Amino acid sequence: MQSACGTQGETISETSSKIKEYHFNASHGWYCRAVNKRFNLRFGKLHGEAESADFQGAEKFIPEVTKFIVDYFDGPEFVYNADEFGLNYKKVPTSSLQLPDNKMRGFKPNKICVTGMVCGNLAGEKLKPLIIGKFQNPRDLPKDSARRDKLACYYEANKSSWMTGSLYWKWFLSCFIPEMEKRHGEDFYVLLLVDNCAAHPEVVGTLDPRVIMMFLPPNTTSLIQPMDQGVIRNLKLKFHDILYRQLINHIDYRCASV
Repeated sequence: MQSACGTQGETISETSSKIKEYHFNASHGWYCRAVNKRFNLRFGKLHGEAESADFQGAEKFIPEVTKFIVDYFDGPEFVYNADEFGLNYKKVPTSSLQLPDNKMRGFKPNKICVTGMVCGNLAGEKLKPLIIGKFQNPRDLPKDSARRDKLACYYEANKSSWMTGSLYWKWFLSCFIPEMEKRHGEDFYVLLLVDNCAAHPEVVGTLDPRVIMMFLPPNTTSLIQPMDQGVIRNLKLKFHDILYRQLINHIDYRCASV
């Protein structure tokens, strides 16, 4: 694996101009044609986690877990994966369309975040997500447990709004196991794939013999974590799309009532 190094368009053009070719001019037009059209290259962020990923560990793990699934489980609906993510639920766009002579006032971005955890199986079936906030009884959530159970997510809280071993333990027994019994009956046998981290205590995998909890190899999350293959990203995009639509509707309502 070669080391990654960031670069910019100006650097590419300047370096290319040093190539002693006859009548060669590394202009901006050449750069656009060569990079965007001829080689179909795109600029993107360099991710440190992916750069330090264990490619050999991932390549070794994939055939092993595939054989294990085929040998011991009846189908893709019995293979589950769970993963956490951070969500800045008050994030709004930092740029906007504006007139050339009208500078819009900026604002300090709100960085309040919650932790979410999504879980689903290889067949594409989804479980209710878990949301971890800082407050035990947020103003917008129902106080009684009967109404809270009807929400589209499970809700827990701690001071850091992070996943902890105790919260994962509680989610496993109070959320995951009941959903498995509801979907597959009491005599089920499933695989649960999770990250190898301190928030996922290994002892949780011994709490119920009907669940085999398997850890992904260290430093392979960016390569083979199923939920990182677009599931979490699309969930965040959908959330913010709904948020922005609600803001626009609220603004329209206030303008109409004036």
